[in-house]
Amino acid sequence: MTNNEKEFIGCDSFGKPVVKFQASPNMFVANNKLYAFDKDSFWELDLTSFAP
Repeated sequence: MTNNEKEFIGCDSFGKPVVKFQASPNMFVANNKLYAFDKDSFWELDLTSFAP
């Protein structure tokens, strides 16, 4: 996973981008999962699902 502080790009094991999303101050990564708070919602994305 790479970022430029505004946009995150998740890449596969070959370095090919597979997912891109805008960074948020209410977002963090822990234990291969991306967590985000959005108004009244809490989001969890398992980043290992993007691995080959």
